[in-house]
Amino acid sequence: MNLTKALRMAVCLGVGMVFVTALANAGTITYTCDPSIAAATCNYLNTTVAGNYSSTFTNANADIYITYGTTDLAETLAYLNFITYNQYVGALTSNPDKSAIQASALSALNTYDSTPYGSGQVEITVALGAAFGFTGLTGIESDGATACTIGSAGCYNAYIIVTNDPGTPLYYDNLGGPEPSDAYDYYGVVEHETDEVLGTASCVGTASINPAGPGARAAFRTVHNLSHVTTAAPSKLSDGCGDGVPSAVDLFRYSAAGHLVLDSSLSTKPGAYFSYDGGTTNGANGVANTPKVYNTLANGDDYADFLSSSPDCGTDIAVQDAEGCPGEDAGLTILNDGRGEINILNAVGYDRVATASGTLTASPTILNFGSVDLCRTKKEVLTLENNGTTEVQIGAVSFTNISGNPADFSFHRYCNANGNGELGPGKSCAIAVLFSPDALTTDTATLNIVNSSSDSPLQVPIMAMGTPNPNGCR
Repeated sequence: MNLTKALRMAVCLGVGMVFVTALANAGTITYTCDPSIAAATCNYLNTTVAGNYSSTFTNANADIYITYGTTDLAETLAYLNFITYNQYVGALTSNPDKSAIQASALSALNTYDSTPYGSGQVEITVALGAAFGFTGLTGIESDGATACTIGSAGCYNAYIIVTNDPGTPLYYDNLGGPEPSDAYDYYGVVEHETDEVLGTASCVGTASINPAGPGARAAFRTVHNLSHVTTAAPSKLSDGCGDGVPSAVDLFRYSAAGHLVLDSSLSTKPGAYFSYDGGTTNGANGVANTPKVYNTLANGDDYADFLSSSPDCGTDIAVQDAEGCPGEDAGLTILNDGRGEINILNAVGYDRVATASGTLTASPTILNFGSVDLCRTKKEVLTLENNGTTEVQIGAVSFTNISGNPADFSFHRYCNANGNGELGPGKSCAIAVLFSPDALTTDTATLNIVNSSSDSPLQVPIMAMGTPNPNGCR
């Protein structure tokens, strides 16, 4: 979405916090609505929208004040809170119920992040700090400016503003009817901002000057544009939390396997993405289940949002896209947009709700092509089956760990039931994998299949060998 966090004020809390090892439970998002918001809208926020989070996470708690006002599409105001990197890693380590994503994320932190960040601080949101059991967190009052201590009356995690510009129509899912071609889904907009209240927001953004470091009461603003509108943007990136201070989600920002983006510079090189396993896997998808990349350009859009699929953004839209898709985002939520935001929030520290799910299996468990003549192609068919009791969504399919020429391997995907990769209980589908050797070598690879039945992709090893072609290549 083309959303704006705008003003965020920093206050250092790392020294004064009390660390508690027990994690909070029973995730609840509560929206306190300004009188300008209709009662029906407020009710939908506190039932359906809040329910998307409570049905997903056990410890995602946030009290949010929400209103209409003058802004781009939306913005969030909040005070920044800081802990040490070691406190953050310790909080993740102490969790006895780590998901596969959280376990992988913790391993990546210990492998790649400890050297650049180990002696420093990490910015966390109020909600994430509370989930870890920290106290003394600073919130914001309903005036959108005054700092307060979380737990005191009238103190909120954050203050969300959605545009009231009559030239920017909003669509409300609960009212029904088609979404006008120039309207933005109000509830999708709010979910985008709620994700950032919980912890998807980066410390890095576009700014004309570097703000003061942790401990100062400096303010900074990141600006977003409405869909397909270009505005002038500052020419450099800066760290709004202080030089070299990441937010929790910045710790999982990679440009390639083993290559953190923010450890040495505030790179604007295209292609940065969220990864929970050290850069090997892009952990965020859009509606079309295509891996999303971050907006890494000093273009005025949020540095922590996904690069929008403009101009045809409806083909792979996600809640956390930097720009909105008017007329195309009706009903978009964190549950149906590829679930990248869920993976991000799970990695930074929010625990998933245990639910009954489908179980995806592959047959055969290993694809062995044996010997294949040069300049010939052999096909092996992989059958995917849902052995569980609920639907499984088949996401992105890709090759990894390839030895030899990557062009030797290809696939044709037929797992697109209902046009959305959905596989019902007891149903099966096929992926045809092709091997076309161009050298006399033994090639190996892994077929990764992202799916909703597991936090980690289903992986199928592949083995093949190129052999001489007695007829030569024609």
